[in-house]
Amino acid sequence: MQRIYYGWYLVAACILIYMAVIGTGSAAYGLYVKPVAAEFDLSRATMNTGMILFNVGMAVTALVVGRLIDRFPLRPIMIVSGTLLGGCMALLGLSNNLMLDAFVIVLPLAAGTVGAGTLTVTVLLARWFTKQRGRVLALAAMGMSLSNLTVIPLIGHMIAQYGWREALIFSGIGIAVVVSALAMIVRDRPGPDEVEPGRPSAAVGGAPALGVRLTVRDILTNPNFWLIGTGAGIGLAIMQTLGISLVPLATDGGLSMVQATSLLSVMGVTAVVSKLTLAVVADYFDRSTLLAGCFTLLAVANATLLIDHSYVALLAICVLIGAASGSGAPLYYALVADRFGMISLGTVRGLMTPLTAALAAIFLRFGGEVYDRTGSYRLMFVSFAIAAVFAAILLLAPRIFPTKPELALTPAT
Repeated sequence: MQRIYYGWYLVAACILIYMAVIGTGSAAYGLYVKPVAAEFDLSRATMNTGMILFNVGMAVTALVVGRLIDRFPLRPIMIVSGTLLGGCMALLGLSNNLMLDAFVIVLPLAAGTVGAGTLTVTVLLARWFTKQRGRVLALAAMGMSLSNLTVIPLIGHMIAQYGWREALIFSGIGIAVVVSALAMIVRDRPGPDEVEPGRPSAAVGGAPALGVRLTVRDILTNPNFWLIGTGAGIGLAIMQTLGISLVPLATDGGLSMVQATSLLSVMGVTAVVSKLTLAVVADYFDRSTLLAGCFTLLAVANATLLIDHSYVALLAICVLIGAASGSGAPLYYALVADRFGMISLGTVRGLMTPLTAALAAIFLRFGGEVYDRTGSYRLMFVSFAIAAVFAAILLLAPRIFPTKPELALTPAT
């Protein structure tokens, strides 16, 4: 009987890692906005600054972690990072000092998140899968969406029953245990006798499957780096800002915390369906076109938010956002891997993270300032609809600048 390819076990582990890292972190941030703001008397823009600091920290630490990933085994990196991430969340639950909180968020918490999963998972799976890379990254990213169905309701319940501090402490303990345990089965690359099943992907085209190590200059002078990074960064920033604004928007409109978290659950279900669909089609269609389509859905969602904020309308909008966010991140990761190859993928992702983080910081701050100054998110929705269309156009632009084989295959000196 043919043995199951070990990479598939890693896919299952990565789904759980994403559930833990994303579900207790950025996906849950919106649940903490109102209770933390009430305790410390903070504005909505100031609360969004916490996420900005987190993104800045990820941008800085990703440069270091990305280089480490390309040079050292992933297992110890993930174990140390998972433990650091869990400890930081528990510390935030115990702290009464906003300056200490800011320091924890911007450096150790961000570093733990990058090393525990957001960067390591995509690099790990890209190393194990070439023929089915789009499908695999879509399946692994289901963990992000499943967190909305499992982790988010649990955290919402803990906040309602015990308080936000206890929720952070319990989340920190849980994530340290889960990530460290799952990292024990991680192997960096397939062995000589392990061959990925399936046929070569039609979506990769002429991109380098392996390539060689690229210099920073090679990467930064490639037009694809800036077009993909800026386009994807805008779209992901819109997703993130909507994600942390949705619960406050719903509760401001009179919905209960349970109803607000149910919106995230609907978004999660839709995102899971979106990822399952993507797993079927991702390796047969141009990824930049698919990603542009996701950002077009975001434009429609923001335009719809200008019309109605009722519970039913918000449910429909969450379906659109879930469909876009469900496919957006895995398509972005696969597109970067396709364009730059596997050997330098950690470095490329590390260099691209500051760009996407800077865009996220701008959009997050803008969203908070719009609410604080106008008392509504209307201007934000208009701006985001326009920005999403612009992001879609940028994502189509790399087709004009195809990857040059000599760039991908020239050894670093």
